[in-house]
Amino acid sequence: MLYLQDAKHVTDLDSSKLTNGEFDSDFVLSSRVRTGRSIRGLRLPPCNDRAERREVERVLVNALATFDGPLKVN
Repeated sequence: MLYLQDAKHVTDLDSSKLTNGEFDSDFVLSSRVRTGRSIRGLRLPPCNDRAERREVERVLVNALATFDGPLKVN
């Protein structure tokens, strides 16, 4: 899918439009969706280009390589 550079994100919080949105209460106590921007200077999709996606990958791979203990990447 192609997004124009001046495209705007549309937020739709109408829960009546959800399908198959029921969780099994035996397994799910709560859920939360959170988004955040933590890589300074890089745009978020759908605005970023291929080079920026590669840079995001590079930054994340380098960050994950610094983890120790149970979070260490093998």
